[in-house]
Amino acid sequence: MGISRDSLHKRRATGGKQKQWRKKRKYELGRQPAQTKLSSNVTVRRVRCRGGNFKFRALRLDTGNFSWGSQNCTRKTRLLDVSYNSSNNELVRTQTLVKNAVIQVDAAPFRAWYMQHYGKKIGVKAKAGVKVESEEITDVKRSNTLVKKLKDRSEGSAVDVGLDEQFATGRLYALITSRPGQCGRCDGYILEGKELDFYLKKMQPKSKSTQVEVPISLLKTERSTSSSPPRLDLFTTKRSSQSSLPGLKLQEDITRRSRSRTSKRRELRRPLESKKLSSVCLLMRSRERELRMNLPETRLLTPPRRISRLETSRKCKRRSKKKPSTPRPLPPRLQLLRLLQRSKLLRAPRDERADP
Repeated sequence: MGISRDSLHKRRATGGKQKQWRKKRKYELGRQPAQTKLSSNVTVRRVRCRGGNFKFRALRLDTGNFSWGSQNCTRKTRLLDVSYNSSNNELVRTQTLVKNAVIQVDAAPFRAWYMQHYGKKIGVKAKAGVKVESEEITDVKRSNTLVKKLKDRSEGSAVDVGLDEQFATGRLYALITSRPGQCGRCDGYILEGKELDFYLKKMQPKSKSTQVEVPISLLKTERSTSSSPPRLDLFTTKRSSQSSLPGLKLQEDITRRSRSRTSKRRELRRPLESKKLSSVCLLMRSRERELRMNLPETRLLTPPRRISRLETSRKCKRRSKKKPSTPRPLPPRLQLLRLLQRSKLLRAPRDERADP
C-alpha cells in the first residue's frame, strides 16, 4: 500500500461511505515527508517528479534568506533554534524546519546593515531604562555629502522596542514562509510589531494556578467567629419561603434531612477550640496520658458471642475422630509359643498344691 492523495477512501459530505470504483492513479501518489532538521551537515536531495520536473528535498539545513520588512532589507543568516510551532510541539523538540514555524536567526548581518545604512548603533544595552552607550558612531571619518545623506535617512531609523531588545541579545525571531521539503530552502521574514507580540505571548510558559496564601491573622479571626450561628443555606431559605406561602407545600427531602442530621453530629463530635489549644502544652499532654492510664476497667455487660457450628464449618473443616487401631495378627508360630507359655503358667500352681 503506497501513500496516496486521493479522496476515494474518504466519506461523502453527507457522511455516507464511498465504494472504491477505480484503482489508484499516478497523479495521486504521495511521498514520505522530508522532516527537514536544523543541522550544520547541509543535505539537499533532488527528486524527479511528474512531467520531468524536479523537487529539491532538504533533509538538513542551517542557513536561509530572511527579510526585514519595515526596513526593506534581506540578508542571508544562520538558523539558530526552532522556538514555536502552532501545529505540534514535537516539531519544536526535534528541531524540524517546516512552513510557518517560528525560529531564531542570527542578528549580526542585519545589525551590520543598519549601522552602515543609518550610521547608528542598534541594540544598545540599557540599565534601569537608560542606555549605557550612545547610538551615534563618532570614530569614523565621513564626507559632508555622506553626513547629509545619513541625516536624511535618520527619519526612518526608528525600530520597534521589542525588536531593539532582541538585537541586544543577538537573536531575532523569524517566521519561515518557504517549504524546505519542496524547494530545498528555508526563507522567511523577521517578526515585528503586533505579530511579534502575538507569538511572544504564545511562547510564554503556561503559569500554574497560583494558590493564595491566607495570613495567620485571618485564620485566627475565622476560628474566633466559628462559634457564631451558622449561615442559612440556599436550600433552607427556599424551604422557609415555600412553607410561608399558602396552598400546597412540598414534602421535605429525606436525604437532605439525613445529611443535615449527620452534619450536626459531626459538629458535636469535634472538640472545642480551647481543647485543641490546651493539647499543645506539654504539661497538659502528660496529664492526659496519666488520666488514660488510670481509667477503671469496664467489664462488658453482654457476654461474648458464641461461634456457631456453621461459621466454624465455613472457616475450616472439622477433623475426623481417629478410629482405634486393631492389632495386627501374629504369625502362627508366635501364637503357638504364647499358648504354651500360658498353659505352663496355669499348670505351675496346680503342681505346687499337689507337692505337700
